[in-house]
Parts: sequence; structure tokens; C-alpha cells
Amino acid sequence: MGRPRKRKIGESGQPANGSTQEASQQTSSVESSVFDSAVEFNSLADQINFPDMDLPSLDTINDNILLAASAIVPTPVQSCACLSSIYLTLENLRSMDTIDFPSSLHCLRDALHTSKLCVDCQVCPLQYLTATQNAQLLGTLLLSMSERYHKVLKAIALETTDAQETGRMKSLHISSPETPKTRHENVGGIDSNDPLVLELPPLEWRKLARRVVHAEIYGTSDTGRISFMSVLTSLEERQARWHTMEPTEDCPDPDRRRHDMHDHNNNPMCLMMAREAKKLANRFDFS
Repeated sequence: MGRPRKRKIGESGQPANGSTQEASQQTSSVESSVFDSAVEFNSLADQINFPDMDLPSLDTINDNILLAASAIVPTPVQSCACLSSIYLTLENLRSMDTIDFPSSLHCLRDALHTSKLCVDCQVCPLQYLTATQNAQLLGTLLLSMSERYHKVLKAIALETTDAQETGRMKSLHISSPETPKTRHENVGGIDSNDPLVLELPPLEWRKLARRVVHAEIYGTSDTGRISFMSVLTSLEERQARWHTMEPTEDCPDPDRRRHDMHDHNNNPMCLMMAREAKKLANRFDFS
């Protein structure tokens, strides 16, 4: 037995080289065929013409799609803090456990500023719901304030009677709203910014106290200072303007909104609570 014969490198590599060349030629032939077909298709597509059809370009289609998408995006609705401000103010009035003069008038003064801001709001009228809520809640707020003014007057009367029965004088504290000028440090711990005190007999004190409440309700010669009645009048004028405007798009019954929103005296029904507040204030005794 002898050793097996060694294969020559040329014999084993020759078939492999032949197969590789044949596969490469087939691949080139396929790619060339596909490329030629694509060229022929593109040339054919360029020659196609539709004389009766106006086909939009790709850029035009994209522009139209973008415009349609932008039109679908809703416009953000404006918002305001009127409703929450009124709710908080109503809660402040409700939580006034002790009614006295003059401290209770400060809380009512804050309520006046809140109501004035809500009357002047430019956002609430833009929607039927917010406009309705604004008017109704403002009427509730004004009626609540009127009731608190009435209790302040009752507290003044009770304090006057108590002072008369006990033979005491009443004190009226007077302070300046202006910021005091900078001074040197006070000597002896005395604060010169303390309110001034006016001591009066009970009936004189009652007269002055009632005049203060009267000024809060009906105002003073300073027309720039808001009062209860000035805010109420502004609300009445605003509602009159609203009823002359066309209903908003979200109004559930536009025809009724135009013609049937008044009572038998032709008063806007949305001001029913405000009118009650006005009637109550007009019955106050300031004599």
C-alpha cells in the first residue's frame, strides 16, 4: 500500500473559479436588465400625457395637506379667574363670624374690588356659559355684600346702645392711607404712625360711623373711588350692552336670547339678584 496521491492546487481551484465567474456574470446580467427596465419605464412615464386632466404636483399636494392639518387644530379658548375669584370672595364673606365697625368694611372693600374686576372682564362675554355664570355669580356676590353692610349697620347700632347704657364714650380711629416719610428712629419706643383717636359721645359716633358706611355704598365726591352702587350700576350697564349684542356661537337658543330674556317690566332676568341687592341697600337707615 502506498501513500495517497496529493491533489494539485490548480485542480481543486479551477472549478471554484469557474463557478464564481459564472455567478458574477448572471448577477451583472440581472442588474443590467432591471436598470434597463427602469429606464424604459421612466421614459414611458415621461411620455404619458393626460390632456383633459389637471393633475396637481407633489408640492401642491403637500401644501394642501399642511393647510388642512393646520385648520384642524382648534383655537385655544381664553380663560380668566373670575369664577374662582368670586367663589373665594363669597367664602370670605360667609366666614365673617364677627361683624363690627370698621374692620368688617375692609373685607367688603376687597369684595368690591373683586366684583369690579369681574364686571370689566373681557373674556367672560366670549362664551354663553361663562357670560351667564359671571352675571349670576356677580348678582349673588352683590346681594351677599348688601346683607353684610346691613349687619355692619346693626353692629353700629348695638355698640351705640351699649355705650349709652354704660355711660362710655366711643372712639373713632383715624389713620392716613399715605406711606409715611422716612424719619429718624423714634425715641422712647413711641410709634408716630399710630392712628389718631377721636373720642365722641355715642350718638355722634354712630352718626359718623353710618356716614362711613354710606360712603362705601353710595360713594363720595371722588368719582374715581369705587362704591357698592357704582359697581352695581356698571353691572347693569354691561348687561344692557350684552343684550344688544348678537348671541355667541355656543348659545343654545339664540332667538330666545335675543327676544325673551326680560321680565314683564322689561328688566333683564340676569339682573334679578343684583336688583334685590339694590333694593336692600336702599332700605338702609343712615339718619
